[in-house]
Amino acid sequence: MEILKRIRQFISFDNAGEDVANDLITLIRIISMILGVWYAFLSVFCFVQSILKFGIMFAVTAAFIIAVIALTFYSDDNTFLLSLFGIVVGVSSFIFARNVGWACEFQIFVLLYSLLIWYDSQKNRRIKSIMSILSVIVILMTFIFCRADVIDNVIINMNTNSYAYIGMVNIAIFALCMCLIAFSFSAQFLSTEHKLYLYNKKLKQMAGMDPLTQLLNRRAATEEINEIVEKYAANGESMSIAIGDIDFFKKVNDTYGHDAGDYVLKSLAMMFSETMKNDGFVARWGGEEFLFVFRSMNGDEAMLVLNDLRSRIEKTEMVFNSVVFNVTMTFGLDEYSTSHGVEGTIKSADNKLYMGKEGGRNRVVF
Repeated sequence: MEILKRIRQFISFDNAGEDVANDLITLIRIISMILGVWYAFLSVFCFVQSILKFGIMFAVTAAFIIAVIALTFYSDDNTFLLSLFGIVVGVSSFIFARNVGWACEFQIFVLLYSLLIWYDSQKNRRIKSIMSILSVIVILMTFIFCRADVIDNVIINMNTNSYAYIGMVNIAIFALCMCLIAFSFSAQFLSTEHKLYLYNKKLKQMAGMDPLTQLLNRRAATEEINEIVEKYAANGESMSIAIGDIDFFKKVNDTYGHDAGDYVLKSLAMMFSETMKNDGFVARWGGEEFLFVFRSMNGDEAMLVLNDLRSRIEKTEMVFNSVVFNVTMTFGLDEYSTSHGVEGTIKSADNKLYMGKEGGRNRVVF
């Protein structure tokens, strides 16, 4: 397992800066390694068969490919590395097809460059299209010069089956490299798509969240209520809505400062979220007003929760800059009905809130 880990680290080694993508360099490195091993094997094979001319040819090509691999560890220039890879593969493929024969399928490796060129973010589409077309032209020119498949007398010792095997391996290697490119592109695409999804989700959350209290804002709360109402209409479940307002909040700001007021809002928001996490949701409705929505609760059940919350608020000491003080809240509550609708229910809860204010504050009116 340790050796596999080291191989993986070696292959995925990233010498690029933070602003340079490593995907293309890694692909060039992996494909070059595959081709380098294959050409080195063919070189040894030809030397064993006493075919010195082609043994040297494959050995020199393998050396050039090893140079490309080495450069991927020192250069972060995608365009340069890809161009070098294209030149080595293009020239070697033409020479091999010209000397060994078209049937051995060396020419198909040129297509790898025409695919990899689309990974280069530094080139525009026009340049990429031109380079891809040139790759196809190289293959067509190779066909024109090599289509006769004339086998050099120098390699007469290599039997016919050897050519077939070489062609099969070349096709298999090409297919493997194609799969690597497709996998890399797919992983990159899915990664980008996932990042965009998370980013859009984050933007949506930010757009629907009050920055100070981290509660839903008025717009997001309205959307959430409408979704609950749809379920309510379908299942016939109860729903209650309340509006709470901090008593004498202006006095808190005037006496202790606006930072103290923000502290109170954030502290109460945390308490509200904890209280409502299993019963519904809470939103900052505006200023020091908060909207409470109770899913699957009638007015009497919601009344019990709000009275308990009101009592906790009254007993909680607010400590800001070594100053200790208390706040209270007044709530107006109404049970949702289709005859009133959402707006009517909220308006009714708001009216009851002001009744509670006029009646002495620090109470729940239902």
